[in-house]
Amino acid sequence: MISVKTRNQLVQDLINAIKSRDSTIETTYGPVKDLVIDPVSLVVRDLYTQLKNVYDIQFIKNANIMTREELDALGETFGIFRKGAIPATGSVFFLCSNKPVSNIFIPSGISVATSSNVGGTTFQTFIVTKSATFAAATADSFFNPESGYYEFEVPIRALTPGKKGNVAPGTIRTLQRQIPGISGVINKAATVGGRDIESNAEYARRIRLALLGSDRGTYAGLERFALNDARVLDAKTVMSGDPLMKRTEAVAGAVDVYILGEEPTIDQQVETFLGLDIFFQNEPVIFPNPVSQIVGSLFGVLTEGIHYFIEKDVTLEGSIKARNIIRWNRGAPSLPTPGELITIEYSYDKLILDLQNNFSKAENNVLADVLFRRSTQINITLDAQVKVFPDISMSVIEENIRSAIKDFINTRGLGESIVPSDLDLVIRSVPGVDFVFLPFTVLDRDGGNESDIVVINKNEYAQISDSDIKLTLTA
Repeated sequence: MISVKTRNQLVQDLINAIKSRDSTIETTYGPVKDLVIDPVSLVVRDLYTQLKNVYDIQFIKNANIMTREELDALGETFGIFRKGAIPATGSVFFLCSNKPVSNIFIPSGISVATSSNVGGTTFQTFIVTKSATFAAATADSFFNPESGYYEFEVPIRALTPGKKGNVAPGTIRTLQRQIPGISGVINKAATVGGRDIESNAEYARRIRLALLGSDRGTYAGLERFALNDARVLDAKTVMSGDPLMKRTEAVAGAVDVYILGEEPTIDQQVETFLGLDIFFQNEPVIFPNPVSQIVGSLFGVLTEGIHYFIEKDVTLEGSIKARNIIRWNRGAPSLPTPGELITIEYSYDKLILDLQNNFSKAENNVLADVLFRRSTQINITLDAQVKVFPDISMSVIEENIRSAIKDFINTRGLGESIVPSDLDLVIRSVPGVDFVFLPFTVLDRDGGNESDIVVINKNEYAQISDSDIKLTLTA
């Protein structure tokens, strides 16, 4: 590490150098001090500082070979601290096989869990994060004819932080405390957002951004502002003139900051039905299914695609400026009565809202139109043939290969493309793998059937699920 000398140390070094040549020269006052020692010490001090910054930037490029303690010590000298693990979040549906005859109270803090080894996952516990009451008077509106249950959705959070809390749909089926009237529980969507403690590479990037400067008017400054939020996993900036800039209006200095990371938040919005379009009170709503239900106080449950449609704002989507619309289908066989109250339950990303509001504070004022936006998840599909060594458990090695593939793809940042040779190396590193047949049968965006580099734009990130991994193992 480079040690930056203080101004007093530099002054003394200069005095010593001058005295070594001529001990009679006056260095405490007069022209030598004013014209040589003072200005030279300032210049050298500035050069030392610049050299130290360059050295530190180069030094943390080797973060992958540094110990956690070494990098922590370096980061903390700049006031940048490693982010801890984050718990996954999602929702579950409490199920009633019979129509409730009295209200059922779901308390905050009650726990649910995955069944052991369901979907290849280990046992994971989640807690309900918001108390809710299943009202018997409106039970009919919660009946799902497809499942045959009365269903009531509540938000949950993993008890233990980390990516192991990201579990697949249908895996949370265990009630750890019985509730009268409730016959079961299930998660219809995957839990998301669980993240392990920040890796050296992720931490080093934030340190580099700090060394490059904190000016909000620069790429580095904007990304550093975003990454200082523990919920943000990655951030990328897009400026006017970039093909990814979606805003079509003539906005001078438009800058979009795409965010990887989210805080799904469920909200309820009560409106009077007038047959007119309805805007969401909080944006950005979370697609592809932002609305969990719409219930009329007299009409009951309304169905998307029959009673209403959601019209997506493709220009400002993923930002607080988005204007997504609930549009009523006037050709539907029936609709609520004009003047009837309707309750809209939907999910939005509180992280984007918080970032925009925090950036709008006076101290962050910049001469640019900065808009924070949700990034787009790109689902990857993989069909691979792998030769393994004989006398090895096929089920075990398949699960290990799946885990390695998911760890590689699902922890990548914004704009990180999926390169076949990199994925090949990941699979071959699994103990018991002999070699991988290349090219892959399929390595593409979901729905594609090509096998080449999957290009991920800087406003996108790659993800893959078990259902999108097809492995053919031969001994």
